[in-house]
Amino acid sequence: MRSLVRLPLTVLALITCSGKEEWPPPHFLYKFDDNALGWVAATERLFVYRDAHWQDGDVLIGDCDSTGLVEVRPGVPATPLLIGGIACDRETFGAAVWHPNGERFLYAGNRPVSTSWTFEFQAIRLYEVRAERSVRLTNQSFREARCPAWTPDGHHIMAAGTTQSLGGADTLRFFLIDPHDVTLRPTGVLLPDSMECPSWSPTGDRFVGAVAGSVVINGDVVVVDTLTKAWHSVAAGYTPAWSPTGEWIAYVTRVESGDTLEAEIRLVHPDGTDDHPLYRSDQPDVYELLGGFVRVGIPSWPLAWSYDGRSVAFSRHSREGTEVWMVSTDRGVARRLTGRSPTSQ
Repeated sequence: MRSLVRLPLTVLALITCSGKEEWPPPHFLYKFDDNALGWVAATERLFVYRDAHWQDGDVLIGDCDSTGLVEVRPGVPATPLLIGGIACDRETFGAAVWHPNGERFLYAGNRPVSTSWTFEFQAIRLYEVRAERSVRLTNQSFREARCPAWTPDGHHIMAAGTTQSLGGADTLRFFLIDPHDVTLRPTGVLLPDSMECPSWSPTGDRFVGAVAGSVVINGDVVVVDTLTKAWHSVAAGYTPAWSPTGEWIAYVTRVESGDTLEAEIRLVHPDGTDDHPLYRSDQPDVYELLGGFVRVGIPSWPLAWSYDGRSVAFSRHSREGTEVWMVSTDRGVARRLTGRSPTSQ
């Protein structure tokens, strides 16, 4: 499974779609990791990717019967939306990007193209929830497809990749995709291979990304102008997300704390000013993970802004798995949205 690669560890994953009635073996614990994907515009509907599995040390056995997309509303139990099947046998499905209307989403992944399980090149795909179908938007000449995102108006798609037709097989750049006639138009913005998937400004003329960042080491959070191609650094961290109202960028940063892995969520203006902490776990307990120590409650990506820009949803780690929490940007109060029961810290 891919759910724990956000922490600095190497996981041996054994994947199966067996039902729960055959599990767990006596020494395995049942866990699930929840990751916020995004809110539907002007609603309290939050989409979450749930990765369910049994775990014993560094061995994970996936539970396809409970893995997939769920819908969460504050104070309401999670509702299954798309479980098993395509939602479990995905490549980067956990990074699905929802359309503002909540009826379709984008993802980058490989799909089997024959009964021999031969995989095509990674492609940008559009999934229609009501029709329950996946549509491939990029062809075999579009290589290394990654980082799909809707333009702010929801009419076009931005994606990174390389294309042989433009002679850029070794050059990663952004393209604009029309989902109706599936045409590709290069934007001219070149990307370093070490840049994470970006987050777009509400106006669509800039994006923020992190270069060479991870939970192990902070990268360079940069804002890129798509017209001038100029960029500037605003912070040190990783996985930034631009607020829908435009004035803030949220990001995660590694915090040095001896031999214990810690991180915090911070906010910064797009011009690099007023950089300040938003959330950091105040739990005194730590737990051991493959020879290292992790602070209980450590925050992690992905970060998902609420439609009004007043809250940020994030993943919060503990011994029992990963839950989705939400923190308000004005008061810094955090509360749990998924997991055992709603609470606050």
